[in-house]
Amino acid sequence: MKERTKATATTGRRRRYSQPRKADDGGDRESIDIEPAKHAVDRIGEMLRQGKLKNIVGIPTSTKTHEQAVSLGIPLSDLNEHPVVDLAIDGADEVDQHLNLVKGRGGSLLREKMVEGACKKFVVIVDETKLVEYLGGSGLAMPVEIIPFVGSNR
Repeated sequence: MKERTKATATTGRRRRYSQPRKADDGGDRESIDIEPAKHAVDRIGEMLRQGKLKNIVGIPTSTKTHEQAVSLGIPLSDLNEHPVVDLAIDGADEVDQHLNLVKGRGGSLLREKMVEGACKKFVVIVDETKLVEYLGGSGLAMPVEIIPFVGSNR
C-alpha cells in the first residue's frame, strides 16, 4: 500500500496549484498520469509550451482527458509503453478523516486503479466539498465497474 500523507484542504473557492516537479527516476523521460482536472491538464500544457516541463509523457485514464491533452500537445502513452508511472495526480469523489477514498464516479474506475497501481507516487487533490464523515456519507452512488474476464470459459 502506498504511504498516506495528510494534506490541508483549501477553504472557500480558492484553489492552490503546485508546480509539477520531475521525479528523479534515473531515466531520460518521466511518465505521469494526467487525470485530476481540466485545470491541471491545462497547466501542464502551458508549462510544456513555456519550456518549464520537459521530457514528460502523459498517461490519461479517460477519453475526455486524452482529448484535452492531445489538443494541448501533451505527449501521450499508455501502460504498455510505460508500465511504471512516476507520478499520478487525481481527484477523489469522497475522502474520510482516515484518507480512505471513493473514486471512479467519473466512469474510469478500472483505468484509474491500474494507473494508481503502477505509479511510484500518487497524489489526490480534493477540496472541502469531498470531505465526508464516512465513505458513502455523501449519499451518492458507489462506483462499480464490471469488466468481462479475459480468457476461455472452459
